[in-house]
Parts: sequence; structure tokens; C-alpha cells
Amino acid sequence: MGDLTRAVIEQAAANPWWKTGATSLRAAAGPTAALAADDPVTRVVTNGGDLLNGDRFFVGAADGRLFERRRLGGVWVWRDHGTPPNTAVATSGAVVPPDRVYVRTRDSRLFERRWDGDRWVWNDCGAPPTGVHSRPVVGNGLIHLLGGDGALWRSDPGTRGWTSLGAPALGASERLWGSPRPSLLGVLVATTGNRLFGHDGQWRQIGSGSPPVWGSPAAQHPYQDPAGRVGISYVTPDGRLVSLFGDGSTYLHDPRRTADGWSRWRRTPRRWATRRSWRSSPSPRPPPTPPTSG
Repeated sequence: MGDLTRAVIEQAAANPWWKTGATSLRAAAGPTAALAADDPVTRVVTNGGDLLNGDRFFVGAADGRLFERRRLGGVWVWRDHGTPPNTAVATSGAVVPPDRVYVRTRDSRLFERRWDGDRWVWNDCGAPPTGVHSRPVVGNGLIHLLGGDGALWRSDPGTRGWTSLGAPALGASERLWGSPRPSLLGVLVATTGNRLFGHDGQWRQIGSGSPPVWGSPAAQHPYQDPAGRVGISYVTPDGRLVSLFGDGSTYLHDPRRTADGWSRWRRTPRRWATRRSWRSSPSPRPPPTPPTSG
């Protein structure tokens, strides 16, 4: 979708959101020539973020600015939203339609970027007592994230109040990590012990006999299987893809068993009765240092 070179950013600054129209900034189809030999490229350092209103998403750049990638008139354009006051963006944006975007900042606070009817403005939403330690996510209009105390926290955008949802019973050296993921099974959070827990008023382990989880689960989505079910997907420590459904059943995707590997549903999902089934595979690698941005 184009690089954030200095030339592109300077063009965005000359034609920012309040001037952007049909002639708005477009990323070059090929590499953009640097203005000077030592020109650095401003890199996108977060994931793609959530889609807002079906046509835009918000990402964090290496220099701490928030950029919007939006489709206008059939082309993708960049919009520079700058940085929150006295801090920098550390994650991509979680969105509450139709006009709010939430990011974690490098000083472990939650900031809102909101359209007030006239322009985009920054609002400081504060943080739990021990700070924000994950990318924020949105489910049912509420914001969920991990705090520095190892607990799952919830914030209401309307009141900007904070509520601790605690943490499940974990092992001595086990803790929640990655980013929470709202789903039909509750708010899902992975642990450094390769387990998956969900909170829907109380904590429970999800798929206690399922393949182990590594990192944050993917967003809930419908599957093109005969039953038309909805589920989430996650990756195992040894790099395999698993689909998890509302009834607790799982499906282990194996590219070696299908012609194209991933694109078509080939087998009926099955429940993993014990951990023995996945322990016969190569030993999972230990998880790396948990990420704090996304």
C-alpha cells in the first residue's frame, strides 16, 4: 500500500485531513525517491488495526505518529494524525464506530482520537493504576486491555471509568500476555503457559484439551464450512493454525493434507480429548518475551 517515506509524509503535512479531498495524497505505486541520500523511511511498526466504517484503519509509525490508511475515490490514501500531546503512539487503533479510535501510548496510557464533528482531536483516557500493557481491543462498545498488574481491565468509553476483571488461577510463573480478544466465548486472553482463558463474567479455561496457543487469538469470523459456524483462530507454538468454535471443538489445519493447504474446508472439526494428541508433535518452542504493542 506504499511506504511512509519522508516525501510522502511531507506531502501529507502539506495536504492534511482538513484539506484532503478528491486530490488527496496517494502513495506511489513504486518506491518513492528520497529527498536526500540519508532520508530514512518512516516504517509502520504495528499491526493493521481494526477497520472503521468499512474503509479505513489506523496504524502506528516508528516515530510515534498515528497514520490513517483510507480508501477514497477507489484509491488508498495516507492521513497523518500526528502524536498525542506529550507522548507517542505505541499500537494500532482499536475502533468504536462511527468516529472513535483508541491507542496505547509509549507512557502506558490510553488515548482516544475522535472526530468531534469539525476536526479530529486527542483525548487522554488515563490508565489503570499500573498502566496499559497491551494493545486495546473493543467488544460490545467496551475497551479491554491488560494492565501492568497482570489483570484484564475494562474501560467504558462513555464514562472513561476503569474496572479490573482480575486474572484466572495461573501457574507460579504463568501470566496473561498478548492482547485480549472479544469473542462468542467471552474475552479471550492467552497465557505464557500456552493456555487460553475466557472471561464472560467469570474466568474459565477454553479448550482445556485443545492444542496449545501462542500469542493473541485472531478476530472472530464466520467459516465457509457446511454448518456456517463462527469461531476464532490461533497459532500453536510450533506454527500450526487451529480453529476454535463455540462448542469447544477445534480443527487443526494441515497444509500437507489438502491441495491448496488453507483455502477450503476439507474435514469436520473434532474435539481434542487430551493433550497427548499434540504432544506427539515436535516440542513447542518457549514463548518469546511478550509483546507490548500491536
